[in-house]
Amino acid sequence: MQIPILPQATVHNLYTNVKKNKNFYLSGEGSIIETDTLKYLTGTSIPEDPGSQMVTDAKMPEGKLDAANSVIIFKMLENMTAYQARDERIWCALTHLYFREYTVFRHKISDNKFETSIQNHFFARNAGFRSLERLNSISRLWWHGYFIERCRENNDFDELVHLLCSDTDFRQQLVERPEISKIPKVALAILLCKKKLNEEQPNNEFFKGRAKTAPYRLWFKRLSMEGGRVLLSAMTSEELTDLFWTFLEEINT
Repeated sequence: MQIPILPQATVHNLYTNVKKNKNFYLSGEGSIIETDTLKYLTGTSIPEDPGSQMVTDAKMPEGKLDAANSVIIFKMLENMTAYQARDERIWCALTHLYFREYTVFRHKISDNKFETSIQNHFFARNAGFRSLERLNSISRLWWHGYFIERCRENNDFDELVHLLCSDTDFRQQLVERPEISKIPKVALAILLCKKKLNEEQPNNEFFKGRAKTAPYRLWFKRLSMEGGRVLLSAMTSEELTDLFWTFLEEINT
């Protein structure tokens, strides 16, 4: 079947009636979308019962859970473009029709701050475009996959998604640094450096932690400084990886 999209009026009504529909969100009671109002994205495809394919292992760390589900969602939503993926109406349709259980599970939605949690994770409007990349439970997963697809060159997609997502603060810091994340070759070189370090030092803590003095944050600052000195976009991904690796070794030692 094709990927659904809701009318804007329906999205607005759902957003303003979250409290009224509490039983639907928490337990799946009733139906709050009239399916005959749905439209579909021509040329796209989504499998039947897509929510059943999601990984919902409560024992998995959140980063690894996101990595596994980012791979699933990006491959599941076939032929959707980045232009279409900026439309809240699509993600609102998906979260309400197919991914209610996953969204409640992943974001631990309960009576506590219920309305805000639903508006953040079932919709994509509370923080502008950042809502698409950070808040909506399904769009954030697709955008992680898109981030990798546009930079991976001939590298393994699944592996790079796991490198990006497994450490949640690292992912956030990389994606939200436009001076380095918007150049695909630079993003790839960063991920390949992480891969190399993990292979050479499996128990390293370089990419852990949230403090401003965490090693990888110092590394990111060094990369940003280098971007102000040389034209990184003119270098190949191999050259960038070698360069970034020397900076990583300096900080790591």
